[in-house]
Amino acid sequence: MTTASALRPRTCAIDRPLGTLANRLLVRGAGPLIRRARSFRVMGSDNLPAAGAVLIAANHAAFTDSAWMHLAIPRRLVVAGAKPRLFRSTATRAVMALGNVLRVDDRDSWLDDVTDLLQSGRCVVTYPAFGRHPEGLGPFRPWVAELSIATGQPIVPAFIHGTTVGHTGPPWVAFGAAVSGSDPTDLTGTLRSAIHTLGQTPW
Repeated sequence: MTTASALRPRTCAIDRPLGTLANRLLVRGAGPLIRRARSFRVMGSDNLPAAGAVLIAANHAAFTDSAWMHLAIPRRLVVAGAKPRLFRSTATRAVMALGNVLRVDDRDSWLDDVTDLLQSGRCVVTYPAFGRHPEGLGPFRPWVAELSIATGQPIVPAFIHGTTVGHTGPPWVAFGAAVSGSDPTDLTGTLRSAIHTLGQTPW
């Protein structure tokens, strides 16, 4: 495993002082106003530990998904992550810093980086499709399941409503009971099914 001091994506894009300050102002300051204005709801928050490592996996339809996750989770989180092209300009790097988004270069570095984050007790949001799918759930890569099995960290499934094409009504985020397993393929299927079920539940 790569040592924490050698994690270039973390030192470049995560926990920057200005990004952390801006996040606090927006989420803690403007967050309640945004939630009321948009009638934003959060269901299943009792499935999220208040402290310690948390591994969350959600659907991903739009760039705004990470903003809703920040509003839904009452603690500083890391979004893992985004493609290298989104870190090429000053403007997009600023957005990535604001969202505390980890750069994803390849599978091995991603596994190393997120393992280190979990071992540090962080709350990490992942998108197992590793790409946006505006029409619904796309195919999942097994990376999140592999990470869960390697670290022993269960995965909390989450569904973001309001950004997928065809969704109507106020936005909401739902969290389900954590899932785990010993086979990456089986666990990936279980996770995808759990996220799909959350999206079909009449909240």
